[in-house]
Amino acid sequence: MRKKIPLKAIPDEYEKFNQQLHEVTLPSGFSEFLLYVLSEMFSNISEHSEATLANLLVRLLNRQCAVEIGDNGIGLRSSYEKKEIYPKDDFAAIQFALSGLSTKNFKERGYGFYSTRKLVSQNKGKLYVYSGIAKVEITHSETKLNHARKKLKGVSVRIEIPVRKIDFYKFIE
Repeated sequence: MRKKIPLKAIPDEYEKFNQQLHEVTLPSGFSEFLLYVLSEMFSNISEHSEATLANLLVRLLNRQCAVEIGDNGIGLRSSYEKKEIYPKDDFAAIQFALSGLSTKNFKERGYGFYSTRKLVSQNKGKLYVYSGIAKVEITHSETKLNHARKKLKGVSVRIEIPVRKIDFYKFIE
């Protein structure tokens, strides 16, 4: 079931998820991976999206994990533009985020999307990022750019990854 979360309730929902996750037996490092990704994505939503709602769905089934997280905010392109960074289109805005370009400060790097991309692709998963009219699909070996079926308000992220042992700290810089 997809859970709709008011922005101010994100910290409480994250803590509930953390507690529920510790009741499930998962391979070494996999819980840390899930908590890290959710923490980074929730931070992005809280800090940049101007959203009123986030949504979350996590499914563990047949040694596969699917995570969907999104918001009803301004989207990546508008978030960059508010900081006077001008991507040419929604595809470029997603690429900026995935490469680690932060909207906080030009000297900082954004870790959320960058690290999530690295973790997912190095562990044989797929990462889908939707914002505006853009859909970007990333696997270990390729990146595909496609137009979304309809313009999305906010950002939506989907991760599909095998449930397996992850040497989590090896991938985090």
